[in-house]
Amino acid sequence: MKKLLILGFLIFGLSGCATVGNQITDQQVSQIQKGVTTEQNLINYFGKPYAVIVDAEGNKSLVWTYAQATAFTVGQGRSLSVKLDKSGIVENYILSSVN
Repeated sequence: MKKLLILGFLIFGLSGCATVGNQITDQQVSQIQKGVTTEQNLINYFGKPYAVIVDAEGNKSLVWTYAQATAFTVGQGRSLSVKLDKSGIVENYILSSVN
């Protein structure tokens, strides 16, 4: 019985999964409107960004990342990068997926 219990814990431990960030859904992304959506709108849709990037000219980009993997599957995920204008309004965005 003890050996079976130890084997069960080993199998359970090896089948664990890792998740980073919050899911980025198509429905959420469809709410982004260039020239309309604000930085605060984005935070309301996706939560706190994974990264905030400011270039030499002071332009800001926000990045959200979601990734999931298990011990027995190849990882999958999405990344959303949104460039804001000087007023904090969406100028452009890129959604990328890894399957």
